[in-house]
Amino acid sequence: MARQRAEEIASQVVRLLKQKREELGMSMYEVAKKSGLSPSMVSRVEKEIRRPTLDTLLRISTAMGIELAPIIKKSESGSPLLKSPKT
Repeated sequence: MARQRAEEIASQVVRLLKQKREELGMSMYEVAKKSGLSPSMVSRVEKEIRRPTLDTLLRISTAMGIELAPIIKKSESGSPLLKSPKT
């Protein structure tokens, strides 16, 4: 049961990072370049094909100029993930 919860949190963290990247208007290529990861790695993480390590998540969040801890906290709390963008 704990493993399933950890997987759910990890998926939510990845979705929130993708949402934040899109809000910032950054491409996957830009995040990859700034993080030192390959564009294909960033794509696999966002598509949840590859489960990222903590190091990978930190590199992605740092490349976007955001802190990872609040995103993990939000994912753990079960807060709504995808809010409608304000238009």
